[in-house]
Amino acid sequence: MQTARAYTRAGGSLPRRATSYHGLASLELLAYERLKDAIITLVFPPGMPLFEMQISNELGISKTPIHTALMQLEREGFVVTVPYKGSRVAPITLEQMTHLFELRQAIESQAIRAAVRSFTEADFVALDAILARHTAALEQREVTATYILGEELHQYIVDSRGNPHFTEIFHNTSDHRLRLRHALARAGRPARTSMAPGHPLKVAALRRGDAAEAERILAESIQDRLAEVEAAERAGLLTGMLP
Repeated sequence: MQTARAYTRAGGSLPRRATSYHGLASLELLAYERLKDAIITLVFPPGMPLFEMQISNELGISKTPIHTALMQLEREGFVVTVPYKGSRVAPITLEQMTHLFELRQAIESQAIRAAVRSFTEADFVALDAILARHTAALEQREVTATYILGEELHQYIVDSRGNPHFTEIFHNTSDHRLRLRHALARAGRPARTSMAPGHPLKVAALRRGDAAEAERILAESIQDRLAEVEAAERAGLLTGMLP
């Protein structure tokens, strides 16, 4: 098992602290953002040990903000801590992704039901603008931008509910999905570059006030994603796929 130091030598070093950060809270945020980005992008792959002193040296900050950041990442499911053995990057498993998708579906379904009652033309103009940017990204084969814009559309619907807990949890599921996409791409299964048909169809259903159809489209999309994850796990492309 390689450590953060080994990945640093391989060209995946953590950026050092910017001089614009001041105070403990800022350092905690910086450590959190750098560590989370390294985990999501697989610079720190599943199962890799996370040594606080080593990370502290690489970021140029003390261990206290690192420890706080690791605790937050553990709460979000990106880090696991084993007694007497320390922290490691959490694995990616079918069970984990199933739970996250179930949570995502419950939140977005509730938001869809609220949206059909509250959305105005201004909301649909905003959704259409996201779809237009999504189409442009697809035409340019900008895979990462395509994913981000797809998530932005889902997030708009959830954010419209005005529930900060929904928003926070939904962001977390999106970050886990992004790590999964990096994992599948690294394993030779790149993201699709065709339009997800559910996006415009779901917006059209919302515009008609058809919550049941929008929820059906959402459920179908999630089942398709879970089928991909199941196939990847059967092929051994998730946990342990990296050296």
